[in-house]
Amino acid sequence: MVNPSDPQPSEPIWAKEYIDRKDVIWYFHTIDHRLTPNTRRLLETYSNIPPAEILPHVNSIREKAWAMRSHMCTGQGLFLDPTISRHQKYQTILQQLQTGASLVDVGTFIGQDLRRLVVDGAPSGDLYGVDIANHWDVGFDMFRDRDKFDAHYIEADILNPNSYLEALEGKMDIIWVTYLLHQWTWEGQVLAARRLVALSRPGTIVVGFQVGFEVARHQAASELMKGACFGHDPISLTQMWEQVGEETGSKWKTEARFRSLEDMGMTAADLSGDKRILEFTVERMK
Repeated sequence: MVNPSDPQPSEPIWAKEYIDRKDVIWYFHTIDHRLTPNTRRLLETYSNIPPAEILPHVNSIREKAWAMRSHMCTGQGLFLDPTISRHQKYQTILQQLQTGASLVDVGTFIGQDLRRLVVDGAPSGDLYGVDIANHWDVGFDMFRDRDKFDAHYIEADILNPNSYLEALEGKMDIIWVTYLLHQWTWEGQVLAARRLVALSRPGTIVVGFQVGFEVARHQAASELMKGACFGHDPISLTQMWEQVGEETGSKWKTEARFRSLEDMGMTAADLSGDKRILEFTVERMK
């Protein structure tokens, strides 16, 4: 078992390990199937990319991103389908943003979820993207919107925040965090969640998706993945946020459920064994 006192890596070892290789199981040699009608429409109308150029364009973007970090969302092309619009709270999030709320996307990658919000009517000036690895310019290359996208980017480590991230403490109404927390052990996730609490205030919601298991369990390091992690089920995620609340003097209400692969636009090739996609909404009550 992992010792809680062991330092938690800010990003998984494999994120940099395979940037010069494409023989890992999460690098799909074709990602054309990831291009949903909604994303194609976004690239045609928002980014003004001619239809015939879209597939070569997104594949070139994937190559740029992979050369920086060998993330699964890059290798599998998941960034082509912004997940925020699949969340059950999406319309609530949009309505809040349209009436002056602020949102921070922790683990923003190229900012694909932020673009989905803007296209659907959210003002980009109230949006913040945070990531330990700077793919922000790749996002501008992807969406060709440098002259009109006003979201704020902060390059920061959520486990070891800098002054720029600390400036957001107590100011965020919505914290979007997807496919990030599951990379850590229980102890690492608690530490990251404590950092999210610092960004929040009463009424804030923490929303997103992460990979979990049918029955929550620790997953040991493997030769390929190298780092241990913890996969939640709805019960364990609720328990973790209860612990976070006790440790931070806050109180949280957790809603969590598994979503089907079909719901998420995925296939069996995307997840193995007993892994599941866990959707969550955690609301700060005090």
